[in-house]
Amino acid sequence: MPENLPRSDDRLSRWLDQFLSAATDNATALGLAPPARVGGRASSTAQWKLVMEATMFVTNETVLVWSGAKTGGNDPAGIYTRLAGLVPLASLTLEAV
Repeated sequence: MPENLPRSDDRLSRWLDQFLSAATDNATALGLAPPARVGGRASSTAQWKLVMEATMFVTNETVLVWSGAKTGGNDPAGIYTRLAGLVPLASLTLEAV
């Protein structure tokens, strides 16, 4: 994770793209899937959660930058709705490349 969060919207956008791309690659490589599955298909109660944290430089404290959830599906790609965090974005879209 980068030492400092970007200061401009453009840099934040690029950083989020890189972060989400790596998260998708890691999830695919680890074979992660939503926990609730019925008959080989995802249950409607399955939920993906995306969490971005940062470590404060001076205090070494971990802070929540953004967290959101996506309901349903067996693929992490999709629209995540904000649950909490310092960044006020209402949603993020995670795309499989």
